[in-house]
Amino acid sequence: MDKLINRVVTVYFKPPNKTYCDACSTGDCEHIVYALTMNKILKILKRKGFKIENNLEEFMLKLINRSTPT
Repeated sequence: MDKLINRVVTVYFKPPNKTYCDACSTGDCEHIVYALTMNKILKILKRKGFKIENNLEEFMLKLINRSTPT
């Protein structure tokens, strides 16, 4: 539940590296980063063949760059 937008957010993962957030309609938002910080989710994704190694840092960098005015 994202309390800022007051709704349940669904994040989709499809191996090997596809992600999608239904709230943001993107594949690299804060909801995906949040999901990737949960150990239970990481274990399931790794078991299903999702490539996680550096994705969290890459997603965070994308978010920082996307929200920084140029």
